[in-house]
Amino acid sequence: MTNIIVSFFTWLRGLFDAIMPTLDGSFSTNITSAISYMANLIAAADFLIPVADIFAILGIVIAIKFTMFGAFCVNWVLRFIP
Repeated sequence: MTNIIVSFFTWLRGLFDAIMPTLDGSFSTNITSAISYMANLIAAADFLIPVADIFAILGIVIAIKFTMFGAFCVNWVLRFIP
């Protein structure tokens, strides 16, 4: 019985090792190159598309959404906790 439990936990650990990404050098290099590529793509399209204005409007919309969610959370806590 103990061997079955130990083998199950060994299998579960192997499953997590297979799913979770490793943080070796190639993984971080791929992420860095992808971010650099996107930044260069946005910089190249900046003279046609007002990227700074789009990001400003997007930031304002996200800030409003977070403020509304925060007000909802505070309202919920004040309503349900006496």
